[in-house]
Amino acid sequence: MIRLPYRIQLVAVIAALAMGGLSSVRGDVTNGTGTGTAPQPQQIAGDFGPQNGPPPMQPPGSRSRSSASDFPEDAVHDWVMANARWGYARAALRRAEKELDNIIRTAQLNFEQSSDYRQAVAEEQRAHDAYTAERGKALQDVVSNPKYTAALKLRDDLGNQISRVRAEYKNELPGSVTLTLASQKLRYASDAHNLEVAALEKADSVKAAQARLVEASAKVSAMRQSFDNSVRNNPRILGARRNLEDARLALAGSEAYLNAASDAAQLATDYSYFRHRWDGLAAPVYGGAGPYSGYGY
Repeated sequence: MIRLPYRIQLVAVIAALAMGGLSSVRGDVTNGTGTGTAPQPQQIAGDFGPQNGPPPMQPPGSRSRSSASDFPEDAVHDWVMANARWGYARAALRRAEKELDNIIRTAQLNFEQSSDYRQAVAEEQRAHDAYTAERGKALQDVVSNPKYTAALKLRDDLGNQISRVRAEYKNELPGSVTLTLASQKLRYASDAHNLEVAALEKADSVKAAQARLVEASAKVSAMRQSFDNSVRNNPRILGARRNLEDARLALAGSEAYLNAASDAAQLATDYSYFRHRWDGLAAPVYGGAGPYSGYGY
C-alpha cells in the first residue's frame, strides 16, 4: 500500500468535508427543509440601517456602478440654476437703473434745451446785467464820498487786526475782546452799507431794474418747479421706477433662492459622501476609459 504525503492527505480531507456540506445544503433545498435565503444583514450602530445600507460592491470597470451611486445631481444642478438666475437678476437690476437714469436725463435735457426755458434764462441774465449797471451808476457818488471810503478802510483794517491778534494769541484771546473788535468792524461796515442804501433809494432806475430782475427770476423758478412736478408724474418715469422696484425684488428673491439651494446642495453632498465614504461611491462614477474607469472621483 502506497502512503500519500501528509499535505496531500490533508487537502483531500478538507475537500471531502466541503463537498459533504454542499450536498447537505442542496438536499435540504430540494426536500423543502431549508429556507434557501441568505442571512439578513445586521444593523450597525451609527449607520443608516439595513434598508438604507450602501449597495453591493461591483467589480472595477463595471458600468453598473454609476446607477448605484446616489450623488445629489439634482441638488447640485439646482444650485447651478439658482446661481445663473441670481446673475441674471443682478444684470436686470443694473439695466433698470440705467434705463431710469437715461429717461430722467433725457427729460432734463429736453427741458433745458427748450426754447421757452432758454428764453427765460436769457431774460433773467439781461435783467441781472441791467440791474448791475444801474446800481453802479447810482453808487458813483457814494464811491467818491470820503466818509464811505473811510468806513470801508476802517472795516478792512480792523479785520486784519483781528486776524493778527488771533494768530498772536493762538485763538486763546478772551471772548470779550473778540466781541468788541467784531462789533466795531460791523459798525464800520454798517456805515458804508447805509450810504449805499440811501443812494439806491433815490435812484428810480435801480428800483425798476430790480423789479425786472425779480420778475425774470420768478419766471425761471416757476418753470423749474413745473418741470420737477412733471418728472414726478411722467408716465415713462413712473414705469421705469416700477421696473426698478421689480428688479430689486427679483434680485432679493433670487439671492434667497441661491442661498437655500447652496445649503441644500452642500447638505446633500455631505450626506452622499458620508454614506459612501468607505465603498468608493462617494461621488459620480468616472465612466471614461483608462485605469480609473468605474471608480468614484
